[in-house]
Amino acid sequence: LAAVSLPAGGAAGGEVEPWRREGGRLSRERTPDSLLPPMYQTNPPVPVLWHVSPENYQRGLTRLGARQLSMALAYTADDLAGLSRRAQPPETSRGGWPQWHRSRSKAEGFVTALAAHLAAKAEGLRPAEACSSIHALGKLRAAAMLRQDAAEAVAGAVLAGRGLAGYKAAPSLTPEDVQRLLEGLAALAQAGAEDERDGSEQGQRFVLRSLLDANAVSRLLMLGACAMQEAPPPAVALRSLCASGLALYRYAALSPPGGPALLLAPGAGPLPP
Repeated sequence: LAAVSLPAGGAAGGEVEPWRREGGRLSRERTPDSLLPPMYQTNPPVPVLWHVSPENYQRGLTRLGARQLSMALAYTADDLAGLSRRAQPPETSRGGWPQWHRSRSKAEGFVTALAAHLAAKAEGLRPAEACSSIHALGKLRAAAMLRQDAAEAVAGAVLAGRGLAGYKAAPSLTPEDVQRLLEGLAALAQAGAEDERDGSEQGQRFVLRSLLDANAVSRLLMLGACAMQEAPPPAVALRSLCASGLALYRYAALSPPGGPALLLAPGAGPLPP
């Protein structure tokens, strides 16, 4: 026979897959990688969706869990939803990669939808995933891919989730998690401060101001100091961590006191004058 069909795995009632005869034996035909749907990674599966229509990417995002959405946001912060010419498909990628494009409105629409889906499932994020999400939000906001009010709303949902709420979250964070968290919050704070100086999006930034008050930032800085003691970062990472801490300090100096508990550590006091 030139070709036959057998149940997958030889089990009765299994899926029928194409097989071909090679050298007197049967071997399964495999679909060329270029014809498979693009994926950032396959375990867990994180599909590339920024190249499809809004209806299709909304449908695809609905199927993803909190962890997958967090990973998708991190990958999207690197490739800017198809706008970046420098970003290369990750080593874990699979499938025919979509072409880069120049439609900023299309990319921003996808990023906004992705962030909204993440906010809806932020309660299911683990501490490391929550830190990665905040870091990605900061990168996307710094690239002007997300409005400040939308970015802060998502950040507020992530920070209020079980992954980072309360002082019990702090011991489960690695030094890398802490660095990502501080860098992401600093980027959001700097973008918010710039908008305030420019007078744009007036009245839309109450979320971050209420979270990053002096007490919360003092605890974040203590967390950063503990991370440096636990695993001294390389010079580039150390400069970034210090710059993030300074940006948060300056932002908190203009924030009213009395914000909610964010990574609270017992006995931590307010920022020094």
